[in-house]
Amino acid sequence: LSADSTQAIVNWDNNFKGQAGIRVFNFNDCGSSLWSDTLHITVATCVGIDEPETAAVKVYPNPASEVVVFQLQQPLHNGSIMISDITGRQVAVVPISGEKTQWKTEGIRPGMYLYKISAKENTVFGKILIQ
Repeated sequence: LSADSTQAIVNWDNNFKGQAGIRVFNFNDCGSSLWSDTLHITVATCVGIDEPETAAVKVYPNPASEVVVFQLQQPLHNGSIMISDITGRQVAVVPISGEKTQWKTEGIRPGMYLYKISAKENTVFGKILIQ
């Protein structure tokens, strides 16, 4: 567990999988709070994320390290790819540039990220693992 004043990051042992529970409380010079309700999490191991073959978008490599490529079946213009961490905090917005769009992940912490591709009335959601 690593933490600063606004967030905590849990790094799981690579061999752990199953149910986990997380709860928190606050303390400072004025005292402490009650414990929060327990957040139950299912931890699974994976080496990649399967994407359906018929998907409107291919995302690769997944897992990725330096660059993620979003390849659309049909070129889109005037759209964007919003990327957020698992808490929903937006970490990037990438304008769509035709059939293939790249997201450079420099400065992005390893972990699971969610993407939302929006163009006109079409929206596609998915997930990306950054190593």
